[in-house]
Amino acid sequence: MRLFIAITFEEEIKKMLAEFGGRLEAAGIKGRFSAEENIHLTLAFLGESRREAELCRILGSLEGAAFPLESGVLGRFRKQGGDVLWLGLKKSQALGALYGQLVEKLAGAGFALEERPYQPHITLGRQVCFPSESLFYEFQKNGPWFRTEANRVSLMESCRAGGRLVYRERFRAEL
Repeated sequence: MRLFIAITFEEEIKKMLAEFGGRLEAAGIKGRFSAEENIHLTLAFLGESRREAELCRILGSLEGAAFPLESGVLGRFRKQGGDVLWLGLKKSQALGALYGQLVEKLAGAGFALEERPYQPHITLGRQVCFPSESLFYEFQKNGPWFRTEANRVSLMESCRAGGRLVYRERFRAEL
């Protein structure tokens, strides 16, 4: 199974972020925008793994309470053929602590993790092409802002179903 660990959101947040993709499309911006049901905040990408039970134990052992999350800035990772459009989150000591605890437990169990610094963001679209920089800055200024509570961490499976990328929750640990 192709697995990752994420913070998932309430339906109203996912709907609002998916509708932002619809606003971009209505403005003539081309791209593959994230499906509402796939919107999440990745904490750790694990790749192919058969260690689901062990991962569930790790998530169940995380300590900490629910905490606020707030959107920060609309950004993009520049790519040939279209950018990855993302929504960054404001700095959160609680998110940093949860991430640090998770990485320590995963590394201690022998999971290989990315070495680059963690940049918490929600992917809104891939292969996104803005026809002008001014249009990007307009959406950046009026982006999809939200404040919510992170109250769970989920083990997610990434798979294809009906020709679409689908993320399925395999396990959830409440904070």
